[in-house]
Amino acid sequence: MNKFRTPIVPPPGRDKQFSGGGSSDNGTLEAATNAVIRALLLCLALTALIAAYFIWQHWQTGQVEASRPIGRLLGMSGQGGWAWPLVIETEEGFFPLGEAVAIAKGTLLVLEDRASGQRFICDLKRTVCVQTSLESMPGPAAMPSKEIPR
Repeated sequence: MNKFRTPIVPPPGRDKQFSGGGSSDNGTLEAATNAVIRALLLCLALTALIAAYFIWQHWQTGQVEASRPIGRLLGMSGQGGWAWPLVIETEEGFFPLGEAVAIAKGTLLVLEDRASGQRFICDLKRTVCVQTSLESMPGPAAMPSKEIPR
């Protein structure tokens, strides 16, 4: 019917690629596919390990081994800014904190020992918890030596 229609014939030499003789192309494609699959499995395994670590760390920090009351909050003092430690005073004594916290005076507080070895000061409802400082209180400055260095 249509005299301008002609069958499409592939160019010469193109048929040879798709015949069974292209084993080197299939080997390269398989090697690339295997490399991609291995890389994706490695990424998946690393993601699972990192997630498991964070879950374990959260669980360890959340496990309370011991808790004791330390009385009401009497006051809070610090040098201000990023200088640490920030110290709170309770009826039981002074406690250096690892970060700033907003707690109303007179709030009953407890000292918790966690399974991770960290210590936290919390209110009774545990709505506010702050880690105690790992560093000790700074001592008085040392007096300069009277000797003249030689």
